[in-house]
Amino acid sequence: MRSSLQVVMMSVSVFFLVACASTQKSEKAQYEETRKSFSYVSFQKLSKHTVDPSLELYNKKVKSAEADEVHKELVHSMASVGLALGQYPVFSLAEAELARKAASDDPGKYVAYSAFSLALYSNGWEGLGAEYAAKARLLANGVELDRKYQKSRITAKAILGMVAVSQGDGPAAEALFAELAEESGQEWLPIASHGAAIIIDGPSLQTVEKIETLVSRSDIPFSAKQKLLELQILADTYQGEQRKAKAEVSELITKWSLDALREVGDASTASLVDSVVKLAAKQ
Repeated sequence: MRSSLQVVMMSVSVFFLVACASTQKSEKAQYEETRKSFSYVSFQKLSKHTVDPSLELYNKKVKSAEADEVHKELVHSMASVGLALGQYPVFSLAEAELARKAASDDPGKYVAYSAFSLALYSNGWEGLGAEYAAKARLLANGVELDRKYQKSRITAKAILGMVAVSQGDGPAAEALFAELAEESGQEWLPIASHGAAIIIDGPSLQTVEKIETLVSRSDIPFSAKQKLLELQILADTYQGEQRKAKAEVSELITKWSLDALREVGDASTASLVDSVVKLAAKQ
């Protein structure tokens, strides 16, 4: 027969578990709360005031010159991915929401949903992140990026490549960065992105082995091997501080991506994204 003390202790335990369950917020509730936070609202306003006027002015100029316009959802998607990789989850979410609102067709939604899913993951909401990743995958089957983006196709692929890096998917990152590398002359970029994905996916006993296997590939240029070494040294510098190491590697990949986009002529997107990322660093 249980003692009075045991009964009391069991009652307290049950009460504690029920209390925890009732106070634990769902991902949806946390998401809605974050969207109302001061940091989210103020950063989103700053971003809109930074990006939108510049974008409108630029697109008016290129329209008269019959050149390619810069798409708002691409700018906000790339800024969101860069901020997620740079460990600014709330700001990343604010940018992803702007991208999602700006996307009006399947190609735009495909890119925006990919960025949005990463922003949700970066805030720790795996269920919501998986939901939008699934939506992006559904759109991916029938999307032709060329149909809408034309020259901006490379930018769209770079955004998806950065998402792949953040998810630790090296082969996908390598494939998505291939065209940007070819057009920009940065032949090392696909392999560097693959290596960054391996490091971000770690740490594990296989991380060093995977990097060494990548370096030993006969089909990669010497410049790619140098970049892999640079990434490895950077990661090793913060040994024991995995969050910091991943943030530094991610920041470097973001910088290399923006530099390559400038090389292929998409300087306007790169500059606007750069402005938003710098804005985050000042907050």
